[in-house]
Amino acid sequence: MTLANGSTEKRYRVGTEINLSEPLTVIERILSACNGRLVESGGIYKVYTGAIPAAVVSITDDDIVISQGVSGDMFPGRESVYNSVTGSYCEPENGGQMKAFKRRTNADQLAADNGQIRAIEMTLDYCRSNTQAQRVARFAVNDNLRLVKHVIPLPAWARKLEPRDVIDWNSTRLGYVNKKFIAGDVTLCNDGIVWLAIREANPNDSDSASRSAIPARCCGRSSRSMSGESLQESCSPACISPPKTRWCATCKALRASPS
Repeated sequence: MTLANGSTEKRYRVGTEINLSEPLTVIERILSACNGRLVESGGIYKVYTGAIPAAVVSITDDDIVISQGVSGDMFPGRESVYNSVTGSYCEPENGGQMKAFKRRTNADQLAADNGQIRAIEMTLDYCRSNTQAQRVARFAVNDNLRLVKHVIPLPAWARKLEPRDVIDWNSTRLGYVNKKFIAGDVTLCNDGIVWLAIREANPNDSDSASRSAIPARCCGRSSRSMSGESLQESCSPACISPPKTRWCATCKALRASPS
């Protein structure tokens, strides 16, 4: 990555002493340091990070199974949307103590909120770079604003899709033109219909999409360490009825709701 001052650094780095008795905590903290997503599909675990990949398939309204309904959620509660991210990272020059990084704010959303700061805090225990921490925070605040979600019924060919696959959707009815979505749950029902839970995505949200004026250093006070949240998505087994899904505002993972 090229920084604003012309210097470069690795896009993602972590540094820590790992406690082998807490593997889940280790994985969560590594993922939080790189905007990572852990996906289990068919017994195989995959890690996704960095820029949103190219779409694996393109669909139109004609691909939707018209005998089934299409659900969507485009207007979540205001309490689930934030416009700023604050937090801390592990500063090597501060004796490995946690140090605050510069607040990253989405200016458009802040204006829509009439200037009221709605922030969440991220604790990047394994991140040892101030600029990396700011990139992670910038991605988090932008990704949080991708609010459009759908659960759509597709023919049996869609069973080959996996969580975190990217699709393009062209929809005359909804006004989508090559709109990108990321797959969450992929559920094959007994009638052969595949219910696909998707959430909108934007490649420009990636922390590698632009250099932006992130300073090489910034001042900040020490901050208390907090444990992160799990980032997992899973492929559901065959079902009898269309799945109900919920979007976890904490960890940004689509999960099937309990019946």
